[in-house]
Amino acid sequence: MTAKALRGILLRWAKAFSGLKLCCIRCSAGHADRQLWLIFVDFFTLGRPTVGVPQPGSPLEPQTTELKTRRLFAQPWKYGEGFVLAGLLTTIGFSLEAFWGPSGLSQIAFPHNIYVGIFFLFFVGSASLMFRKHPLVRWFGTVHAALTSIANFTFLVFVMAMFPQENTAFGDMGTVAPFFKAIGATRMTENWAFLFGLLYFMLCLAFVAFKRTVPFKAKNIGFIITHFGLLITFFASALGSADLKRLIMEVEEGGQINWHAHDMQMVYELPIGVELIDFKVDEFLPKISIVDVHAMKLVLQEGSALPMAKTGLKAELLDWQLEVVEFHPEAKRDSLGNFVPTDEYGNAPAAYVRAYHAGRADAREGWISCGSIQEDPQALRLDFDHSLLLLTPEPEKFSSEVVLYGFDGSSTRETVEVNWPVELFGWKIYQLSYDADMGKWSRSSVLEFVRDPWQPVVYFGLFLVLAGAIEMFWLGQRIRPKEEQEADPADGKP
Repeated sequence: MTAKALRGILLRWAKAFSGLKLCCIRCSAGHADRQLWLIFVDFFTLGRPTVGVPQPGSPLEPQTTELKTRRLFAQPWKYGEGFVLAGLLTTIGFSLEAFWGPSGLSQIAFPHNIYVGIFFLFFVGSASLMFRKHPLVRWFGTVHAALTSIANFTFLVFVMAMFPQENTAFGDMGTVAPFFKAIGATRMTENWAFLFGLLYFMLCLAFVAFKRTVPFKAKNIGFIITHFGLLITFFASALGSADLKRLIMEVEEGGQINWHAHDMQMVYELPIGVELIDFKVDEFLPKISIVDVHAMKLVLQEGSALPMAKTGLKAELLDWQLEVVEFHPEAKRDSLGNFVPTDEYGNAPAAYVRAYHAGRADAREGWISCGSIQEDPQALRLDFDHSLLLLTPEPEKFSSEVVLYGFDGSSTRETVEVNWPVELFGWKIYQLSYDADMGKWSRSSVLEFVRDPWQPVVYFGLFLVLAGAIEMFWLGQRIRPKEEQEADPADGKP
């Protein structure tokens, strides 16, 4: 296809949408919910000849409309220019990612991220004061720039959610097509497109905030606080990512004090030493299920949950009526093959079950157990295709009782649980995992050390956003009755 032919297609496309834009203008008169059509139509026309807005006094009369011509990137900029700019930034970003590599945003660590933030605020503040009437500066403070930057950033976040990200436990990198790997869809936080989209969004946010700050008006306090709070939150989240550390430490009962942790790539020496005293796992009651012995998979009945084993339980699974005659959460097999309760190392849950079927005269009964590191599992054969078994109990809570040693010679005894971290020397210590093969008999624990010095800054930004929203709501409640009173002709005021 030649350039001339392509130009002709684009012109016909623009003219077709020009008529649609006129229809949207007419239909949207007095209806704010239809104004969104104008955003898309303005973009689709690519700034080509469009029908102008009807003259005042006769908004629906086609003979009073006049033909106006507007080229793309002609002042003043609107939604079309914003979407084109966002598309160019995204395309250039993905191209740089494919041919050059990651942007290195997460490598800007302290104090360089502080310098970047100061320079950004100085640049935007100076431009807002010295060039506030420049068309580009004025456009960054408009709703056209704000909405297109938000749409662009939302698209990038959507891409991040669609593809599994590297250095996470979600998804398999092997299932992603090579093209998407090449453009960095699996490492969006390091992507040039993400960096450009974030910069575009923050420029709009900063210019809008400074636009309302100078000249200062008391009625804009809530707006200013909210936008600067958002700016601080995004700054701390983006530029503070390099200072965020997530390290993993493995400790064992009776082992030496461990002062080292790793991030799967490097080993770090910490100011905290850990000695594991005791690791505990609390488990739910095991569930009873039926397994297909030929396919070696559980047979699940749609719409019903598996029953938990306990003495006296009566349940129904696949037309089998089950009754748990005896249940021991901790038991061992004796010389006769029966399970007896015990608290010895390596015990396993066991249940004596009777199973009845409407089509059979006899019942099936016997012991079932999920087994443990010392006990073999045992199932009850129901018929030629199915067996009854006890599933491995799921962990309810696991925790580590540890002694924490500080680099200053201090020591403290703490219990680290899931979602209940211990904080020491700026580090938060979380209970992460354990030896799943050993189950509740695990003698090792996996702890996660997290240090995020920018977290208080993020919280401060969110606090400003909330405070600004409350102020605007409170101020709006005070101003609205006054405006309504001034607008009421009955009071004799103009």
